[in-house]
Amino acid sequence: MNKECLLSVEEFGLALLLVGETAMVQAWLQAHGIEWNESVMRERFSAAAHSLITRDLACLDSNRSLILDDSLRQMLREAAHPLYSLSFACVTESEEERWVFHVGQDGVVSQKVKRGGGYRLERMPFSLETLHSQAVTFFRISPAFALHETRELSIEEFENPQADSALSSSLYKLIEDRHHERFRGSLIRIDYHETGPASDFGCLVLGSEERTWLFRLLPTERKIRVCSSSPEGLKEELLLLIERRYR
Repeated sequence: MNKECLLSVEEFGLALLLVGETAMVQAWLQAHGIEWNESVMRERFSAAAHSLITRDLACLDSNRSLILDDSLRQMLREAAHPLYSLSFACVTESEEERWVFHVGQDGVVSQKVKRGGGYRLERMPFSLETLHSQAVTFFRISPAFALHETRELSIEEFENPQADSALSSSLYKLIEDRHHERFRGSLIRIDYHETGPASDFGCLVLGSEERTWLFRLLPTERKIRVCSSSPEGLKEELLLLIERRYR
């Protein structure tokens, strides 16, 4: 079932147009800071069309119309109309990386931004183990530096943890790690409604030189839950998102 396609920025935009996903084209333009200029886009898409044909990802029919490869067309449609999506985001001082997993009835289509531009699309079976393996890699969760203690903090405590507060010795490392953070990120579930996409469930991620911290958002209680920063802890957060019982 695994199928992978590597697309340049222009190939991705052209492919969306060919399957009639105008809403995604608008999001694509915005994400890449591209203003629609018909002559410029015609030139860019012309080169993209030639590339797709050369790589057997598209062909010309008897009317000289460009037709996408069936597998690529199906992946784009599944990515455009999933049941829900899981978004992994990681931000450093120099770059932002994002992987999105679009979950459908028949599997998952992952959409990853390639370094240097473009996209990597892959269809895979739906599997908690597969998604968990991807998340462990993405968020750099290391069993060697895992902290298994959990605790709920008020938003005020979380934003300004004090050395003289009643934190345990292990959670006290949070204060030190926040001063030496390497990246921040998020693991969220995106649901799709008539009014548009909504992200009501998720957790924050903080990566230091040694550890990766997971924080579950509890907006009703105005608290943050410090979660186990182990592969098992990440798996629990992922399962809660999948089952939509994130509380």
